[in-house]
Amino acid sequence: MKLRVYKVRESEGVVASTDINLEELGFIHDFASTEDFLVFILHPYVCPISKVITAGLGLNSLGREFRWQGGGGAGGGSDARVVVVDKEDLSVRKDAKIPALSFDHMVNANQQVDSDGKATIKVQLLIHKEGSREEMEGNRFDMYDAQFSERTLPTLHEIELDVARGTPTNEINIRTREISPLLCELPTINKAYTGRKSRFAFVNALETLPDGSAPGFLNAIGKIDMETGIHTVRGFGSTKYAGEPVFAAPPGARGGGG
Repeated sequence: MKLRVYKVRESEGVVASTDINLEELGFIHDFASTEDFLVFILHPYVCPISKVITAGLGLNSLGREFRWQGGGGAGGGSDARVVVVDKEDLSVRKDAKIPALSFDHMVNANQQVDSDGKATIKVQLLIHKEGSREEMEGNRFDMYDAQFSERTLPTLHEIELDVARGTPTNEINIRTREISPLLCELPTINKAYTGRKSRFAFVNALETLPDGSAPGFLNAIGKIDMETGIHTVRGFGSTKYAGEPVFAAPPGARGGGG
């Protein structure tokens, strides 16, 4: 099982490719790009090859064969894996294990490279809370009957990776921090800042109702300042579902949303 990455030029088509070997079929829903790198974080939500065959025979749906294998530490379980690919030649700069984490969507990524070639990459993504796997997976199996709550929704985090030339490919330093406690999903940014440092994230959010209860679905949109962690939310009440936000800069504006 492989994840194949292609480099494509408009005038030439495919000019290069590289393969990332996978032991099992992974749930790879998103990735991030900086100016020089592609960042893949492969979490341990996987489907064994034998179950792929079972699904192929029509004995079960493929989605229901995925299982969370994370945990690590004394309780056992698999780690997550981060793979950093150089966009210039598609060489793998890093392929290392990191503590298991669960997420679906990345927001953005940016980099800083010093004179020695050491790159620090910051990735913003929505990470699920520990202990919410069973309910969260239940939502994924049947989105029409999904219930979104503080147990199943992620919050915005930033992961900082040190990618130094000359160090072993399987070693990486990682630091993680929560940017905002806002329960949210489906993030976006001003696309003009893709791969560069961006200040604001726009999300589909959960706003509690006046009586303090949760509506069970994403009924709001939110704006998160990724520098300060401050967020603002616009809710639509108990009967309206808010979809994924789309950023549109005002006519003639420069840098809005960045």
